[in-house]
Amino acid sequence: MPTPKMQRDKILDDVARVAGGAVSAFSGLRRQVREEVRSRLDELAQRLDLVPREDFERVELMMFKAREEQNKLSERVAALEAKIAGPKKGSLGKQEKGKRKTTARKKKA
Repeated sequence: MPTPKMQRDKILDDVARVAGGAVSAFSGLRRQVREEVRSRLDELAQRLDLVPREDFERVELMMFKAREEQNKLSERVAALEAKIAGPKKGSLGKQEKGKRKTTARKKKA
């Protein structure tokens, strides 16, 4: 006849076996749930026509570079336009003032 200690050990072994099986089942269940969620999210991303993160970052970098280049070109265009326009009306440079005086003297003589 089994002793109470042996019965208790057998019960503990059975509980440990059941607990081990439950842990194994729960880890398998966790893995299945994770795979199912990932699958659903992938399907949702495809239906929403989302882009992968890497592609988004690549396009974002291209946009920043293009914006920097555009700013540089805008500055160059502004400088060239200012150079072409020359001095504004009403503000004569030293050379133009001197030319007008010389021209006026020649006309009087």
